[in-house]
Amino acid sequence: MIKKLLVLSVLIFTIIGLNTTNANAKVSESNNVKIQYFDENDNPINPDQLQLPIQTLSYSYYNIPAKTFGSTGYWVKSGGTFLNPHWIEFELTTRPQAMSVKAYTSAGTYKGKVLLEGNLSGWQTTSFGWLPRGYYYKFKFDNEGSGSIGMKNGQVVYN
Repeated sequence: MIKKLLVLSVLIFTIIGLNTTNANAKVSESNNVKIQYFDENDNPINPDQLQLPIQTLSYSYYNIPAKTFGSTGYWVKSGGTFLNPHWIEFELTTRPQAMSVKAYTSAGTYKGKVLLEGNLSGWQTTSFGWLPRGYYYKFKFDNEGSGSIGMKNGQVVYN
């Protein structure tokens, strides 16, 4: 588990940390997958404004079970909340063309989203270190395309 966390930390730093000079909220584009970050008004977030998660050894984890969802989306933990979320990672079993992970306050106020587009498959990681610290957030996976999206499993990393 620690080895996986270390590899994930390096991967996230590589994907996000080295690509922060791109404009128009484009953070990563590899293997034909584009990841963009948007604020509560759905305006692109400039990558220079993204706050990366603070590296700590006291992370908490919530395991996301296997799930298939369509146009109604899927609330992680049935709408339960997470303090100071760092990232969400998940493994896809289908190949959607577009999906998003939306963040909401515990009261249900929309705070922004991470949009993934392109040839999505396998493991995906979305950073939420840009959300203000000290608050609880809940997350919803949304299908931004057609058909259904299948997930094998995943994790919310928070503290």
